Amino acid sequence: MEACCGATSMGSLQQSGGVKGPVFAPVMSPVNKFSQQLKFNFAGPNRSLFLKRSLVVERRASQVSVPAVETSSNEIPFEDYGRSEVDPEVDEIIKKEKNRQFRSLELIASENFTSRAVMETVGSCLTNKYSEGLPGKRYYGGNEFIDQLETLCQNRALATFRLDSTKWGVNVQPLSGSPANFAVYTAILKPHDRIMGLDLPHGGHLSHGFMTAKRRVSGTSIYFESMPYRLDESTGIVDYDMLEKTAVLFRPKLIIAGASAYSRDFDYPRMRKIADSVGAFLMMDMAHISGLVAASVVADPFEYCDIVTTTTHKSLRGPRGGMIFFKKDPVNGVELESAINNAVFPGLQGGPHNHTIGGLAVCLKHAQSPEFKAYQKRVVANCRALANRLVELGFDLVSGGSDNHLVLVDLRPLGMDGARVEKILDMASITLNKNSVPGDKSALVPGGIRIGTPAMTTRGLTEKDFVVVADLIKEGVEITMEAKKLVSGTKLGEFTKLVTSPEFPLREKVESLKERVESFTSRFPIPGSVSFHICLPSHFSIPSPSKAQNFIYRTVFECRAREKMEACCGGTSVGSLQQPGGVQGPVFAPVTKFSHQLKFKFPGPVRSLSLKRSLVVERKASSVSVPAVETSSNEIPFEDYGRSEVDPEVDEIIKKEKNRQFRSLELIASENFTSRAVMETVGSCLTNKYSEGLPGKRYYGGNEFIDQLETLCQNRALATFRLDSTKWGVNVQPLSGSPANFAVYTAILKPHDRIMGLDLPHGGHLSHGFMTAKRRVSGTSIYFESMPYRLDESKGIVDYDMLEKTAVLFRPKLIIAGASAYSRDFDYPRMRKIADSVGAFLMMDMAHISGLVAASVVADPFEYCDIVTTTTHKSLRGPRGGMIFFKKDPVNGVELESAINNAVFPGLQGGPHNHTIGGLAVCLKHAQSPEFKAYQKRVVANCRALANRLVELGFELVSGGSDNHLVLVDLRPLGMDGARVEKILDMASITLNKNSVPGDKSALVPGGIRIGTPAMTTRGLTEKDFVVVADLIKEGVEITMEAKKLVSGTKLGEFTKLVTSPEFPLREKVESLKERVESFTSRFPIPGV
Repeated sequence: MEACCGATSMGSLQQSGGVKGPVFAPVMSPVNKFSQQLKFNFAGPNRSLFLKRSLVVERRASQVSVPAVETSSNEIPFEDYGRSEVDPEVDEIIKKEKNRQFRSLELIASENFTSRAVMETVGSCLTNKYSEGLPGKRYYGGNEFIDQLETLCQNRALATFRLDSTKWGVNVQPLSGSPANFAVYTAILKPHDRIMGLDLPHGGHLSHGFMTAKRRVSGTSIYFESMPYRLDESTGIVDYDMLEKTAVLFRPKLIIAGASAYSRDFDYPRMRKIADSVGAFLMMDMAHISGLVAASVVADPFEYCDIVTTTTHKSLRGPRGGMIFFKKDPVNGVELESAINNAVFPGLQGGPHNHTIGGLAVCLKHAQSPEFKAYQKRVVANCRALANRLVELGFDLVSGGSDNHLVLVDLRPLGMDGARVEKILDMASITLNKNSVPGDKSALVPGGIRIGTPAMTTRGLTEKDFVVVADLIKEGVEITMEAKKLVSGTKLGEFTKLVTSPEFPLREKVESLKERVESFTSRFPIPGSVSFHICLPSHFSIPSPSKAQNFIYRTVFECRAREKMEACCGGTSVGSLQQPGGVQGPVFAPVTKFSHQLKFKFPGPVRSLSLKRSLVVERKASSVSVPAVETSSNEIPFEDYGRSEVDPEVDEIIKKEKNRQFRSLELIASENFTSRAVMETVGSCLTNKYSEGLPGKRYYGGNEFIDQLETLCQNRALATFRLDSTKWGVNVQPLSGSPANFAVYTAILKPHDRIMGLDLPHGGHLSHGFMTAKRRVSGTSIYFESMPYRLDESKGIVDYDMLEKTAVLFRPKLIIAGASAYSRDFDYPRMRKIADSVGAFLMMDMAHISGLVAASVVADPFEYCDIVTTTTHKSLRGPRGGMIFFKKDPVNGVELESAINNAVFPGLQGGPHNHTIGGLAVCLKHAQSPEFKAYQKRVVANCRALANRLVELGFELVSGGSDNHLVLVDLRPLGMDGARVEKILDMASITLNKNSVPGDKSALVPGGIRIGTPAMTTRGLTEKDFVVVADLIKEGVEITMEAKKLVSGTKLGEFTKLVTSPEFPLREKVESLKERVESFTSRFPIPGV
């Protein structure tokens, strides 16, 4: 922020983190006030920061009041404070979850603790940008820095796994591991082609094709024909001989290596030989072991496999995302690069999650460091120590030991099962998961437990510590065996009822174990967690608590440490401190020094903070050096600083993107600026927790607070759209809008059932079934039979009469309302009537207008539709996620609730992204406020003002106007196209997108542009401002028309080459327009940035 006293600059002020209420957290105390008005550039003259209270800063001069900053009439209609003030309920849940993570022994093999730098990046402004396509080939403008970021991420991914970029490529856009796998299947297989993967009860993964005798469980088994291979139960090792024999008989097109609960390396040379013998692709899903592969501590799959997929949050310690590596040379006649890229987008996903890609780039830099390699060696060493001790204690391990990061314990020889053991251990703060073992008959009461070492190795545990872990587990198993004897029945429910009752006879034993577990774990810090103590020795002389507090406040201000710290002077607490922001490097800013050592609990006694430099704090007394904190031999093998110190390259890209967002006129209808509170939540410790299943029905333990969070999110979702919870349900786990839609299709349709949706060139969405005469583009058109309905081109309105006639002929099972570029309300009563006439489900995809529906400023689809889906980041202003609403009563004989929930998981996704669900809960609270409703009314009013002015300026609008948040401009009457106009406007800092209009023949050079008002309305623009916006667009179109005349050829490439060359004759005109655009936009603040 730039502080000015009158017209005189006072210098630059840095206040990291979220704006709290009061606007400055009490980091300076005591405070003196002064009377001159402070003018804050945030960034830019802040006419709409909406500060309602007096601002206070420290100054040694006389005390006078500071008036609140004046706001203009076009202030943004809501405050942008941090999570703790905006949503105390979610904030409290996150605090509890953070404390649980700190006190628990986290042994789930698929969990880890990511770094502060990754969290900061995931919780950044990157979430605001939409960027469908690949670097240099985006469908939207404004992606210069996003392209740099994704390219950097790709390069780091290849370098991390030591791959030659001429031989291997990588796609870093998959939203997680299961979607990455399904994208591969879509790319290289046809529906119902054959797949072989390791059987789930033998350690495989759901997404590799799991099915039972009665049910096709995984989406892979629904859309393809799967047959498992298994372990040799006598050795616990993959039975490669049997795999070879069955592959010859089954003739699969794809063989998958990889697992979720297999403790040994795969024999890649043998699997390559088997795949070649039947002409199959060989793919490795290294989700669990990608960190170990990066560090070369397990066998490397890249030498033998055609394709390698992975999640990024497990042993790799990154954000929750996915990657697909592929050979660049053709394999089995398939160009893998184009096939896989097209399967990800436009096949199955929409715009990538750039904040996740940014976090992944940070993680991949770290994965190339010596510290990371040392960490992975310790993961394996710790696992072997754990395995050896468990064997010593009498446990049977599947395969007898481990080559990697996990062990699988077979409890059946003890007369025990994993479900009961998981429950007792969870009560004692030991978090692991029940797991199937070879020979199991029940997935709900499996015979084993899976134990992983990555998470607790991240916290600093060594081999000796994992011996203690094994002993604690042993004690928990013994308590479970005692408890089982106290239950007369054999059902798991009876056991659970007993052990959770107040009268449970063994409660004291469980509590004793819990106390010792938490005492043990509290000795180890959590990277990325920011709660810690500042303690001063008892002999340190401070005259009074108030002076101690003042001293600590100054210390904290220099430290810029995030979240809460408890300050203690000797044994005396001097209060709780709040200071937003990230740890900067050096750890303390340049100040004077004093000699007393500061002991940091982070959150426990810091034996492993690994501070390598002297710590310095401010004091007015004499200056002497402060020794660095001593670390123990089992310190964590890497420092946990913020993004600016850990990864200056990514940090610089984010700064540039933040500046671009601030200076640009952001008019892409699918973009918005989310709030600071949402960003803080998305960038929180919620990302660390794995929680497959639904609240109260998780496959893993440790989900008490995650259950509270997701239930709160569900309740808020129903309340936001005024739905009766006895009649409607909601699933908040979809990773985004396209996956939400595909989950619905999987739930209610069979492969190749028929779907009707609005045609893409007429304003529809890819995921509704788009295909061309030559190619099935969308995954929907690949796995189902789709037929579009269209607009009446003379009116620009949906041709409902034609829809009715074609529906009778085509007999669809599903009709979809909803669009990505349609500016009018849908006639839901008419569409309901048409659907009923052919016995079809009626679904509304309200992704673009969900915020407007919440505020009741457009027609409400819930009265007429069976299912309603939405993304959450567009007009709703939330994080990048999705929701599916469904009627609870059966529809067409289908129980929608169970069908949809099962399609999301275990059908198509793995564990939900809890950090996104948390951000969504925050967003949905805001969506119920009067301020949000006022904002949505302004979105619509601004769009109508924009539409009216464009018509006045001579533009033709598809449908003639707008009922919602966007207008679609047909440029063809001007002899112009959207691609050229988008390019020139992007050069002038006006960001919108080319868009197909009815009658178009080319998607690459479409005839229109789409303009949306939500993002700039969030920044505070009013109707008068959007008149200015229309005028600026008009000027850009005129420059484009002039430029087009300067090009002799008709190809878009020739036009682009001219306008990007230094000799472009109209460059001064473009620069002049850009200067005026940026001067205009810089008057408006960006919430959250």
